[in-house]
Amino acid sequence: MWESLSIDSKKVFQNLLFPEGIYCNHENNQVRTPRVNSFFSLIPELARYTEGYKKKGISSKLIKSPLL
Repeated sequence: MWESLSIDSKKVFQNLLFPEGIYCNHENNQVRTPRVNSFFSLIPELARYTEGYKKKGISSKLIKSPLL
């Protein structure tokens, strides 16, 4: 998907995910942002949620939504 976007679309998408910008430290090969976007903060919560289903033996096919 990323490869097919225009430069302008990439800038819009990047600004949505990182509204405060991205900082690169080339000496340490690190990329940072001042705060975690709420979109990314949901990932650990979703991981815990799906892990609970795995422990109960519910098939992963049942918990995957085509809308996600």
